[in-house]
Amino acid sequence: MPIPRPDTGVITSVALDTEWVVVGLANSKIHIFSAITGVLSRTLTGHELGVWAVHLISRGGYWGRGDMDEDGHPDDADVNPDPVVPAALKTALGLDRPRRTRRPARVAGGSQKPSDLCSTSEGWGQPNSIIVSASCDKTLRVWDVKSG
Repeated sequence: MPIPRPDTGVITSVALDTEWVVVGLANSKIHIFSAITGVLSRTLTGHELGVWAVHLISRGGYWGRGDMDEDGHPDDADVNPDPVVPAALKTALGLDRPRRTRRPARVAGGSQKPSDLCSTSEGWGQPNSIIVSASCDKTLRVWDVKSG
């Protein structure tokens, strides 16, 4: 049996949802597979050293702080449309488009589901899934799954 080496693609992190399986590798690459077919969709390159953490933010979802009205619907009355994200970054990520109004996922007890055990978060209203990766090169990168 061959001994794994970092340059051969040792898996360091994984994130998945119903659409994508994202794999961070010690050789500084990120592989994105279709969760439906299992086929490699894209390889992301850009980190100089190994990728040690990946987080997947699913496409779509609810844009806002997660406040709910009495009926369990998103309460848009006090949502600040630009609380943290600079305008240029909103445009780059596709967050400047009209927000979606899909109901947020719920967990037992009636609270909103902010993330799950698969290193995945509910979307912020963006049209495509986003990956956030962290590397030994001391950088965080934000990737659009469809365009890379």
